[in-house]
Amino acid sequence: MSVPVTVRGYTNDDFDDVVTILAQASRAAYTFMPWTHSDTSFRWFVCDALKRWDNVRLGVHDKVTVGFACLEGADLDRLFVRLDFQHCSIGRTLLDDIKRLRPDGFMLYTFQANLTARAFYESQGLVATAFGVSEAEKEPDVTYCWKPDVR
Repeated sequence: MSVPVTVRGYTNDDFDDVVTILAQASRAAYTFMPWTHSDTSFRWFVCDALKRWDNVRLGVHDKVTVGFACLEGADLDRLFVRLDFQHCSIGRTLLDDIKRLRPDGFMLYTFQANLTARAFYESQGLVATAFGVSEAEKEPDVTYCWKPDVR
């Protein structure tokens, strides 16, 4: 199912929505590893990350924030969708916006065990280019890259 979504830039009024989406979607996606982050730690993480993210994009449906994506240079640092709006093309719309903003390409990391995210990125034309271990979580991760087709 697809729902209409508008993509726009972040404002300070969006902080609580971003924190809520990040907390709920992370807890649902990362069931394969120990999870000790509190709601307060998510707030601090987002507050700190906003200092380095150079572009935060929000997916909005019917005046409700349903997803977000964060860029840090040529890295897609975060892309999360509200649980009740997953599988509604929100992620694809946000990713298409990132492709538009980074026409020369970008990269991202995700956990190897996050099979849903990996399948999504691969279905959208991203290619796994490296496998390693995340520094903070000490979990196996994978690097994905997107480069526009050269013809």
